[in-house]
Amino acid sequence: MQRRSWPAYNPKKSTLVAEWVLDKIHSQMYTEGAKLPSEREIARILGVSRLPVREALSALQILGIVETQPGSGTYVRKPTLPSSRQGELTHCLEFVSFS
Repeated sequence: MQRRSWPAYNPKKSTLVAEWVLDKIHSQMYTEGAKLPSEREIARILGVSRLPVREALSALQILGIVETQPGSGTYVRKPTLPSSRQGELTHCLEFVSFS
């Protein structure tokens, strides 16, 4: 009998970007009201295109974690879940993402 192996979990780039942003928020690098780096800057830092950055920020906005103000930038909206629950939140991001 041949054993089947489960495919490896490869999170979407947008989920990885969202996890990075959440980690920065939880580590107090960005506190409530703080402006996040631009989409272009986040993409450069993480070595991804702007599309997954846009998707991640949109998902975080839907979840109420950040707020995007057109022409101004993206800001941390309010304190988020404790870091111990970050895994649950990032799991939800897989379903909130738009691609």
